[in-house]
Amino acid sequence: MRSITTYLIVRQDIEEVTVLRREGERLELSEVHEAADAVIHLPEAGIAVTLADIYADETGAATEG
Repeated sequence: MRSITTYLIVRQDIEEVTVLRREGERLELSEVHEAADAVIHLPEAGIAVTLADIYADETGAATEG
């Protein structure tokens, strides 16, 4: 069974996403994103998302921070 290699910590109070990546048995801080146009690459899933994608409401509109 494959283990989870990337964790995203998505803040609810501000638009900020912290990316942790597994390095062997440890989780390492990889990136912290705050800009709406910042791109988070998730090669394990074959996707890339922006903070605007993550924080968009159900209609697809960006939320106000």
